[in-house]
Amino acid sequence: MNVKSYFRGNVVSLIAAVLILTLLVELDVFGIKFALVPLGAAQLTAIWILAFPAVFFYSESRVNHSLFFKVTSVLAVALTFVGLILTWEGKFLGLELILLGYLFEPLAGIPLYLEVRNHKVWSNLFFWGAVAFTAGLPLYLVHFAWLAVIGDAVKMAGLIGLMAIQWNVIRTSNIAVIKRPSQD
Repeated sequence: MNVKSYFRGNVVSLIAAVLILTLLVELDVFGIKFALVPLGAAQLTAIWILAFPAVFFYSESRVNHSLFFKVTSVLAVALTFVGLILTWEGKFLGLELILLGYLFEPLAGIPLYLEVRNHKVWSNLFFWGAVAFTAGLPLYLVHFAWLAVIGDAVKMAGLIGLMAIQWNVIRTSNIAVIKRPSQD
C-alpha cells in the first residue's frame, strides 16, 4: 500500500466529512428541503467534487481489492451526479438518487477498511461511522438526524486517528530515506 496516497485520500475525506457535518446540521435545522435551495445544492456539489481527489488518491494507494473500490466509487459518483442535476432543478428525486449513491460509500470503504484493519480502534471508527452515517440518511425523512450526524463525527474521529498513524509512518520513512546515503 502507498501510505502517502492513502493519507492524502484521508485528508480529502476529512475535509468532505466536515462539509457533510455542516450540511447535516443545516438539514436538521432548516429541514430536508434546504438541500433543494441554491445554498444547499451548492454544498452538495462541493462535497461531490471532493469525491474525485479522494477516489484518485485511494486508487493510487493500491489497496487490496482496488477493482471493487473503483467500481463502487464510480457507481456512487455517477448516481450522485444525476442526483445533483435533479437537485439543482429543485426535484426531490435528486435527493433520493444522492442517497442511493451514498449507499455505495460503505461498500467502497470495505477495501480501505481491510487495508488498515490492524489499527482496530481507528479503522472500526472510520468504517462503522460511515455505515451509521449512511444508515442515518433516510431517517432525515422522519426528522431524526442524529444517527447520520453521530456517524459522520465517528467517521471523522477514525480518519483523524488513522491519519496520525499514517503521518508517523510517512515521517519515519522520510527520515530513513535521508539516513540511507550516509550509512554507505
